[in-house]
Amino acid sequence: MMNPQRILLSSLLLSFLLSVLAADSIIAADRSGLDNYYKYEERIEWFKDVKFGIFIHWGLYSQVGYTEWCQNHFEMQAEEYSNLMSTFNPVDYKPDEWAELFKNSGAKYVVMTSKHHEGFSMYDTEFSNYNIMNSPYSKDVLGILNGECTKRGLKFGIYYSIMDWHHEDYLPRRYFDERSAASADSGEYKAFFKNQVGELLDKYNPAIMWFDGEWENTHDSLETVELVDMMFRKNPSLIFNNRLSRHGYGDFKTPENEVPPTGLFKDDGTPEVWETCSTMGEGWGYDPFANYFYSSRDLIRMLIDVCSKGGNLLLNVGPTPQGEIRSEHRKRMEDIGKWLDKNGESIFGSRPSVFERLPFYGKSTTKGNIVFLHVFMPPKDNILRIPLLENEIISASLLEGNTELDYVIKNNQIQVQLPNISIDENAFVVKLELDGKPSVITYTPRFGKKETMIFDGTAAEIISPQRHTIENIQYYDKILIKNWNEDNSDVQLKWDFEIEYDGRYEIMVHCASEKKLRGEIDAIVAIDTSKIKFIIIEKPRWTATNKLLYEPYNIGEIFMKSGKHSLYIQADTLRKKQSIVFKDVQLIPARH
Repeated sequence: MMNPQRILLSSLLLSFLLSVLAADSIIAADRSGLDNYYKYEERIEWFKDVKFGIFIHWGLYSQVGYTEWCQNHFEMQAEEYSNLMSTFNPVDYKPDEWAELFKNSGAKYVVMTSKHHEGFSMYDTEFSNYNIMNSPYSKDVLGILNGECTKRGLKFGIYYSIMDWHHEDYLPRRYFDERSAASADSGEYKAFFKNQVGELLDKYNPAIMWFDGEWENTHDSLETVELVDMMFRKNPSLIFNNRLSRHGYGDFKTPENEVPPTGLFKDDGTPEVWETCSTMGEGWGYDPFANYFYSSRDLIRMLIDVCSKGGNLLLNVGPTPQGEIRSEHRKRMEDIGKWLDKNGESIFGSRPSVFERLPFYGKSTTKGNIVFLHVFMPPKDNILRIPLLENEIISASLLEGNTELDYVIKNNQIQVQLPNISIDENAFVVKLELDGKPSVITYTPRFGKKETMIFDGTAAEIISPQRHTIENIQYYDKILIKNWNEDNSDVQLKWDFEIEYDGRYEIMVHCASEKKLRGEIDAIVAIDTSKIKFIIIEKPRWTATNKLLYEPYNIGEIFMKSGKHSLYIQADTLRKKQSIVFKDVQLIPARH
């Protein structure tokens, strides 16, 4: 007869395994089950349309003036750090002005920190005394801003950190925390977490719950399911991000301080819903010593870039401890708003570009039967060349002012004649209205007899066995390749082309590396099966206005038959801290 204790142990083990398997099956099942249950497509549609939001990192850390991670960086004990509550008094906080600024920036939604990793609640909570109501200010700053944003038609989202350096029951402790972990009860913290999330949903009815700090695996799979179930019982239309736990999906992905080079896709190739959250400079929280900020032009182009790849941009501000939004952030939001006032049609409600690459420096979005072309720098001949479409073009115009533009179909391209006037230096938009949904014709550029061929980064196919961060940047009147360094050492740039006649060509390379930085860089240019090895020319770091570049230099000659060809360039060696500044490869008809 089996031992009763063994029977009980086996029964308990079986129950545990079944519960884990049940939870895992809910979370790991294909997305359609969750989609049907929570009406995912219906909930997420508005989010795919709004495109631009404002993120707010505000808490006790704002008083320290370093970063939102200052408690960790300075190894401050929870008791010592909590003394900051007694001095937090943002008397200059004007939530109506904040909301008006956000509205005028063109943003459609706002996400504010309710509790960051420091554990301090920026709202009126009944589950912790460590909250703003016990500070000298004693007002629910989150709740008030929620009301002001809602009045102005802005969707409101709430950031909530799962990680909590203050709560006595949160585990694991930080490495410097002197409190004993033995007395901590993780179950108590999980109950606290669930209570606060439920409270936020009940009090403020947010459109978004934006979680963070999930990487310490606070919740198991079953607890994740219970939390999701609780959230959707309280708010069936809620959406939440992918940082609730390592066991849950979330409704959208959240790359941080980066724009994915090609957008984000599921394993089956269908596009993910995603949102890049980005600072305007070097940190999330208030730092009075910060002296580097993205320019307004950088941020406008970042928004365009994100939208061209199918994402949203959540742009961060870090208010001062007095409750003001610093002038640098305010100015940039105002500039973005002015640009969107004129060009918002090409952003809001848009969908990703239909073009794999564009032969000019810029981006593209689509909306129904319309293609929007965001031009960062007009070609010197004022002819905008666009890959050929299967559609008939009904009209071509500048979005700002609705000025009609002439165009022709030539050399397998749509060539739009731009006006010979100064247009928006941030980006101007050309609008193509088509007779149906845009469809691109795959083509190979064709060059005639004795025609110089220029292959630059805008038209390059970037080939890499892994994820890369190569991108184009504008530098004065040049378009340069950025981030071609040791992290992208395996990258190849490739161009396919066709020539109509046999010919011999000089190969000119327009790239450079910094002089005496870890030695010379060997590189290869390949045309079909022919390879030409060369050493990338070295230049002083900053040379006048050329950023390492002077003139292209000759690395050899090649004879090519008429027909289709492929050109590649890649670094043969890239050591630590080495990088390449690249403009183009030119094939120039030889004189002899």
